[in-house]
Amino acid sequence: QALSARWMRRAAEQGHIEATLSLARFYFQGWGVEKSEETGARLIQKAADAGSSSAKGLMGILYMGGIGVQQDFAQ
Repeated sequence: QALSARWMRRAAEQGHIEATLSLARFYFQGWGVEKSEETGARLIQKAADAGSSSAKGLMGILYMGGIGVQQDFAQ
């Protein structure tokens, strides 16, 4: 899993949105990386900022539940 995380990180660093979302999942689950909801949320926000509509929807869920971000119903 660590090798998969490394390749996913490389693709995400090159701007691949789906890789960024997948890497976020790695952080939420702790697959090959240290589990971190905050890092996962930052990656999803990065994908949302890049225009991913699915990432924008996920950010809404994270804000509602306060998962990796401070709970904020207005967001």
